[in-house]
Amino acid sequence: MTSKIGGSIAKGAAWMLGFKLAEQGIGMVSMVILARLLMPEDFGLVAMAMVLYALLELLGAMGSDIFLIQKKNPDRHLYDTAWTVGVIVATVEAILLAGLARPAAIFYEEPRLEAIAYCLAFALFIGGYKNIGVVAFRKEMEFHKEFIFMLGRKIAGFLVTVPLAFALRNYWALIAGIITANTASLILSYLMHRFRPHFSLTGWREIYHFSKWLYINNFLFFLGQRAPEFLLGKMVGAKAVGLFNIGYEVGTLPLTALVAPINRAVFPGYAKIANNPELLKRSYLDVAAAVAIVALPAGFGIAAVAELLVPVVLGNKWIPAVPIIQMLAITGALGSLLTNAGAVYLALGKPHYITALAAIRVALLLPAMYILTTQNGVIGAAWAALGTAVITAPVEFALAFRTVGVRTSEYLICIWRSILGTAVMYGAVRGLITAPLFSNFTAPTVLLVAILLGFSVYILSTLSIWAATGNPEGIEATILKRLFQRDQTPTISMRE
Repeated sequence: MTSKIGGSIAKGAAWMLGFKLAEQGIGMVSMVILARLLMPEDFGLVAMAMVLYALLELLGAMGSDIFLIQKKNPDRHLYDTAWTVGVIVATVEAILLAGLARPAAIFYEEPRLEAIAYCLAFALFIGGYKNIGVVAFRKEMEFHKEFIFMLGRKIAGFLVTVPLAFALRNYWALIAGIITANTASLILSYLMHRFRPHFSLTGWREIYHFSKWLYINNFLFFLGQRAPEFLLGKMVGAKAVGLFNIGYEVGTLPLTALVAPINRAVFPGYAKIANNPELLKRSYLDVAAAVAIVALPAGFGIAAVAELLVPVVLGNKWIPAVPIIQMLAITGALGSLLTNAGAVYLALGKPHYITALAAIRVALLLPAMYILTTQNGVIGAAWAALGTAVITAPVEFALAFRTVGVRTSEYLICIWRSILGTAVMYGAVRGLITAPLFSNFTAPTVLLVAILLGFSVYILSTLSIWAATGNPEGIEATILKRLFQRDQTPTISMRE
């Protein structure tokens, strides 16, 4: 049974990773095109409006999907209740956002925000009617269906946003893409799952009892993720918001593209083995090793090549975003190591742990963000994010280790080779970029060489360290088995 779950989780992680790679591939192509067609102010305007959108969306999110996945054999009435609550909440959110459109435009002294907010209110309304039946894709670990569903939404938005960007050359292309993506998600949810929800509120108490901590957590998450855009929009302006927004998108790419899909896949598996502490512990360590081996080199790699990546890929007008990307890439790499614990807390029915940690982060982030933004503008906001992540990391690791029953030494054994390999890679890439030998080469050439060098050095150094320590069992052994012995059962997160 455990190996079957382990295989399902490994395959699920692979499907979700495949989706994220495809999504981020589309997203990167879109970002490169849009960054060259639009101005930082265009991205900033949309980001400022999305502050309200995200706040209402998060405050209204009851975590019904998490509840249905975590609960053993939920009845139909719970699915119907989850859908009904979603419809009601989305309608209220849309009305509130429309009502806040003009006050927001006055607050930011930006009249264009009013029309943008009206359009985003419509997008919120559409999203509330999505078929709750698609939650079963994750609950039953049918991640290939989840892959198609999520990728279809992304492609629909891309196919509208990019052509409109060429035609309009302004922020309305971004707004149209958001509305299209939500509409596509609604249509696909009913095409891909035969469940047909009915209006019902019979199970609202049970859902609310589980979700009450998530309400608080959602608000804290909003403060942590959207505070920079709110403060920068008011204190510095739309251009600064645009720079920070793009810096965040690029800098946290490892977290969103590589780690988030793994966590999305392992949560249902954790929920199935939550009553087996030893298996949960082993699973947590396996996933931690898998996260570290991809997220650390990706994060520090982006930081190493940012000064070349930005002008070559995005254009010279985005060069002020380089230090932002570098700091947020390191922030994202550190955060990647911590996100695995959140899935464990939810699987164990302890969402209040997530809320407590979020409260600590926000209590440190907001004053630091205000002080450093006042003194240093958008760069100060990036420093505040990085400093908060470094200060809170020991507390977050300590809680995770205590909850799962992991010793610090056990955790370090799983990831230390990835840490050392990343350090070697970072040094090699920075040495190449600053070497006088390459001073006469074009930036695209040096960037390509740096990426190839970084990838090669990381692989070789990590495998060399692994071999020098006696080929121990771990993520390296698992990857090699999967590469060279096709009949092996996936072992990314569950072992006998």
